Amino acid sequence: MEIRDEDLQAILGSVAQSSLLQFTSELLSRDAAGLLKQVDVLLEQGQDMRQFLAGVVEHLRNLMIVKIATDPGRIIELPAADLEAIKQQAGGAESEYLLMLFDSLTRTLEDMRWSPHQRFTIEVGLIKACSLERLEPLGEVLGRMKELEQRLASGRITPPTASVAHRVSERPAEYRAKPPATSPAQTSVRGEGEQGDVLGSIMTVLGAKKPGLASALRHSRLIEMTENQIVIGVQGNGFQMELVERPENRSLIEEIAAGILQKKVSIKIRLLPAAVKDGVKTTQKKSRSDNQDPAVQEVLKVFTEGEVIEQDHD
Repeated sequence: MEIRDEDLQAILGSVAQSSLLQFTSELLSRDAAGLLKQVDVLLEQGQDMRQFLAGVVEHLRNLMIVKIATDPGRIIELPAADLEAIKQQAGGAESEYLLMLFDSLTRTLEDMRWSPHQRFTIEVGLIKACSLERLEPLGEVLGRMKELEQRLASGRITPPTASVAHRVSERPAEYRAKPPATSPAQTSVRGEGEQGDVLGSIMTVLGAKKPGLASALRHSRLIEMTENQIVIGVQGNGFQMELVERPENRSLIEEIAAGILQKKVSIKIRLLPAAVKDGVKTTQKKSRSDNQDPAVQEVLKVFTEGEVIEQDHD
């Protein structure tokens, strides 16, 4: 009974060198479609794909040894015919690319150990390996940079000509000129709506960077805005003023305002009067006036305007 090499390899679970040579050839030519087709064929034959990929990784190692070692036969334990085939394939491959393929497929092999879908893992790993970009040797890059410097120094590379500048200065048909800059006099009399927009923008950015400080300024309003200064009125008490007047907080507000207005401005803080409390007092006075006797109101009309002060009698 004759035992063929293919049968013996199937029994021992090894991978045929001819299969590794063909598979690696498509890998070196970056033929991702051909590799996926080979994976499909191997799976139909019942091949253990993790074992097969381990054989591919070993084959890449043999290719690198053949390119480096003076006597690879002492390191690679293969028949002379197989060793010769490996030498021929290594002759058309770059050592750097072989190293990149080895590293990439070694990671894929490790991922297959824990993957529940080994076919998906090896297919994606092969696609990644085919997408590897060749790295430029550092010596070549430095050499080209040195050559470019020499050409610039010798005047063989000229700066952009007038025609290039003309092309850059051309404007599209829908181009609109930028509006002229606002003069200082115009800035100092900006409308209330624009001032409100500036304060609103400042508060929005401040709320994102420092919510506590923004909360203290939530009832503030912009009193005045000139070319180099913004005056903000703070509604509250001494606590809000103390918080806003802290150097780090004032610097933060000025930094935000400068980013919005595209120029450096100073911030001045003023404490606004408690308008709500005054309104309550006025309401109370009006209420007392309305409740007075009509006859008393007639007397008040004759005399100067005033208010009857009621006194409690025990």
